[in-house]
Amino acid sequence: MRTIVRLALLVWVCSCVSALAAEKKEAKPPAPPEYKGLKKRLAVLEVDVKVPGYVGYTTTPSVPGVALPTVTTEHEALPGNLGAAMTEQLTTALINTGRFVVLERKALQEVMREQDLGASGRVSAETAAPIGRITGAEWMIKAAITEYESKKQTTGGLLGIRGLGGILGAKAEAFLKLDVRIIDSATGQVLDSVAAEGRAKRSGAGGVVGIGSIAVGMFKEDRTPIGAATREALAKAVNFVCERMEKLPWRGRVMEVDGTQIYVNAGSNMNLKVGDTFDVIRPGKQLIDPDTGQVLGVTEKRVGRLRVDQVQDKISIAAMIEGEAAQRGDILRPSQ
Repeated sequence: MRTIVRLALLVWVCSCVSALAAEKKEAKPPAPPEYKGLKKRLAVLEVDVKVPGYVGYTTTPSVPGVALPTVTTEHEALPGNLGAAMTEQLTTALINTGRFVVLERKALQEVMREQDLGASGRVSAETAAPIGRITGAEWMIKAAITEYESKKQTTGGLLGIRGLGGILGAKAEAFLKLDVRIIDSATGQVLDSVAAEGRAKRSGAGGVVGIGSIAVGMFKEDRTPIGAATREALAKAVNFVCERMEKLPWRGRVMEVDGTQIYVNAGSNMNLKVGDTFDVIRPGKQLIDPDTGQVLGVTEKRVGRLRVDQVQDKISIAAMIEGEAAQRGDILRPSQ
């Protein structure tokens, strides 16, 4: 009879393990739709970590002579490399949308050192990286981790008849908040911002039953949920950037004018096509706030329209179809 009870408890423990280990499937935010429009140039700045790390444990008190479940909660420290890792992940995610030409600002110092080395004369002039060729970004993406929580909780206690069995439970939760801003590189103004949050849970369970002199048990524990919370926050941030950038006008520039040929600083890399037409806008004076000294904008004058005749990888060749001649530095916007 005692053996039958133990076997019944073992079956019950196993069923508890299955129930506790079951988890709700992660709800993935919808991916941005396929994009075939003109790409914009973005620079992703280093993700800041603005929340202190922490470590702590809490345990429920035990009562002598009473078999109560014990609960221990561990608050995990903020990983020291989380900011750098999220910078890489955010950059890759934005590239994978196919909507942007993403510029690597994290490696800017290395690029500048290589250019300085080329200018020093210690490198062959034919292979040296030229100064003044770093591509400028229209918009900058600045993100910061402002909230973070990752904790693991374990529970243990006796079940059924004393000495016959026990069960262990494990639960992990993670939460991450990523504040993202879109900044106009020409004026330094913050155009928009969003707080992207990610939350995830994992659970595990185990049990042991004594059958004679043999202890039979099992345990299941899933991986930490911080990765899932991070991915959810990043997905929301990327969707926000895609939706907000869609509302901002595409901008190109006239690089050079050679007779009737106008060289544009965008090509197939930004989805330009033969036959595309653009309004030619000539920038004027900067509009500076007298109180703050901040540049709030620039006066503009439409001088004509051009049509793209040839498209290469990073440049296009166009011709004016109306208005006065274009000049180097003129701004291009898609014709309405």
